[in-house]
Amino acid sequence: MNTRHQPVFQRRFLRPRYWPIWFVMLLSVALAYLPVRLRAGLGDGVGWLLCRIDSKSGRIARKNLSLCYPQLTDEERRRLLREHFRIAAHILLGYGQLLVRSWRHLRQQFDIQGLENVERAVAGGRRIILLSPHFLAIEYAGQCLTHEHAMVSMVRLHSNPLMDWIVTRLRTRYGGEGCGHESNLLSLVKATRGGRWLIYFPDEDRGAENSLFIPFCGIPKATMPLLGKLAESCRATVIPMGDKTSVTMAVMANTVSKAEMAAMESAAGSTSANRPQRLSTDVRPPISGVPVPAQGAGGHRQAC
Repeated sequence: MNTRHQPVFQRRFLRPRYWPIWFVMLLSVALAYLPVRLRAGLGDGVGWLLCRIDSKSGRIARKNLSLCYPQLTDEERRRLLREHFRIAAHILLGYGQLLVRSWRHLRQQFDIQGLENVERAVAGGRRIILLSPHFLAIEYAGQCLTHEHAMVSMVRLHSNPLMDWIVTRLRTRYGGEGCGHESNLLSLVKATRGGRWLIYFPDEDRGAENSLFIPFCGIPKATMPLLGKLAESCRATVIPMGDKTSVTMAVMANTVSKAEMAAMESAAGSTSANRPQRLSTDVRPPISGVPVPAQGAGGHRQAC
């Protein structure tokens, strides 16, 4: 049975209730054709504004920074918050590129480091699971890697059907495949055994009964204890994947990933001695090159 998530365009998407979404999409397309540095300047302004608005996401970010980084001064946490919103604005204003710009243009926006580690595992007859948190540029990374190789991931359906159709079009533009959360794991196993690279997101909260709580900066955080079973069922090598652009990436890669890697090693019989190197994706300047403090960075929306 086909369990892929494949929403189709519906005529009702042209009704007035959906016009605001179409307006935003037209704006995104227009921004996609702006010169990169001009769009970056707009991103700086939008990021500055977002950081100063008393929004729910801003309050969550501030609370998380105070919980996870009590050793930082108030000014250091404010600096991380400003940098997070600045980069978030750059990423959001560039999303239209993923829908309408050519691959030649998009490839100039990406850097991939460590792909040889994946290719080495494939050459050894292993299937691939890329372990990744929900970092800011995950859609960029997913589309970039999908052009290099067939990918699959588990996706959360949007409550708005038009947005669900648009986002799915973006993610499947180059042949990517998504399985809804209502699907069973068998569809993911089949796709991965068939040669697709699976992107697995451990930072999902599926409720207390279906989650494992692990320390995240000293705070219990929910994660799905499925990675070991998937790695064993797919006969896959698990390779952590990160993004150097995101301010939050240092902590997400080094805390959540280690806990999930430990679960995988226990279930799949892997050891730290044969653990592969990381795969890193990055969005090129002017939005990359963000300094990240040695102890990590914050601002990611985590339910700490």
